[in-house]
Amino acid sequence: RNDPSLLTQRLELFDLVLRANCPLLARHLDALEAEVHNCVLTWFRSFFAKPLPLSLTALVWDHYFVGGEMFVYRAAVGILRVLSPRLLGMDQESALGLLLGRLDGHLPDTAAVLEAMHQVKVPDKAQALFDRVSKLRCDGPTSV
Repeated sequence: RNDPSLLTQRLELFDLVLRANCPLLARHLDALEAEVHNCVLTWFRSFFAKPLPLSLTALVWDHYFVGGEMFVYRAAVGILRVLSPRLLGMDQESALGLLLGRLDGHLPDTAAVLEAMHQVKVPDKAQALFDRVSKLRCDGPTSV
């Protein structure tokens, strides 16, 4: 479904997970006024095929099919966590250039990136929002 309110809630969910796991990076990206949502939406829409090497993309897909939609948020935040040392030293243009491009050559080995994804914690508030969004997606709009 292409419901704008669901998209807004999904981006809010991403923000909650990012801020819980990478608060310094989240503040830095806010200060840069970097439109991280545009980058993340590109990642989500391509199901990570655009930014990631094929071998890592395939692993993200595998984990998604086994673990469900929440892994998409863990994957995005895990990637940002791995890139955090580099991103913290960048200006807006450089940060967006990195995040909107191919990440081959900017990431450590596949095992380290996958480990970073698995280390991402989902705060209770984010899990509650995820549950509400999932229910809306499944139930559809209610009629009055």
